[in-house]
Amino acid sequence: MRVIDLCSTQARLYERELVTDISSTLPLVAGDPMRVEQVLINLVHNALSYSRSGAVSLSVAQDGDQIAYSVSDNGPGIPLAQQAQIWQPYKRYGQGPGLGLGLYIVRRLTEAMSGDVQLESAPGAGSRFTIRLPLQNERPQRVQLP
Repeated sequence: MRVIDLCSTQARLYERELVTDISSTLPLVAGDPMRVEQVLINLVHNALSYSRSGAVSLSVAQDGDQIAYSVSDNGPGIPLAQQAQIWQPYKRYGQGPGLGLGLYIVRRLTEAMSGDVQLESAPGAGSRFTIRLPLQNERPQRVQLP
């Protein structure tokens, strides 16, 4: 997985460990592979940026008719009252690097691929972002023209 190669280098720069748990037998998702990669890189980059120390984890597993990609960190966590704002352009929580577009892009791309994104976080407990994307259909669907 190219994401691991790219993010492992960044993890070393942050003096963090990137821990992965990726199932070896995953079916294909319906999303654009380049956009899935972009979403995961954004999530791992954020986790590395906000983690205080230790490891950031990336797990990928089948969950019913979807693939779930989860990125967890041990950063400061995000209070519930602030969680809605991080999905808006140019908004972020805390003093992290960047313009505040990463999570906005994550949400927009994930939704464009018929997926969803979830956040589990609390102050002092870190954060876990999970995106779920549908599995690729084995047979192409017919497109109905109006």
